[in-house]
Amino acid sequence: MDRYENGMWVIKYIGGKLPVYTSLIDADLKAKGRDFKTATVDEIKEPEKSTTEHQIVYGLYPWSDRARFGKLIKEFENQHIQGIKSLPQTLSEAFTL
Repeated sequence: MDRYENGMWVIKYIGGKLPVYTSLIDADLKAKGRDFKTATVDEIKEPEKSTTEHQIVYGLYPWSDRARFGKLIKEFENQHIQGIKSLPQTLSEAFTL
């Protein structure tokens, strides 16, 4: 987790920005009864921040050690296929698992 998190900080430190998919932001806004096309910049900031955090969490598992965490990763994959949304929401929650 430390190496992964440090990598994210390095990207941010050198002025980089992780790509945020507008479709994910739009889905978050729609869940709150808003639309991406009509939302203001301030309304988009919070969904963009949470979407970025989710993408960081989702990126952690494919790079994890399959020998140690294979069962957990497989459970997440199966739940995703079934439409169950049980992935952790933050990097610290993901590390706790």
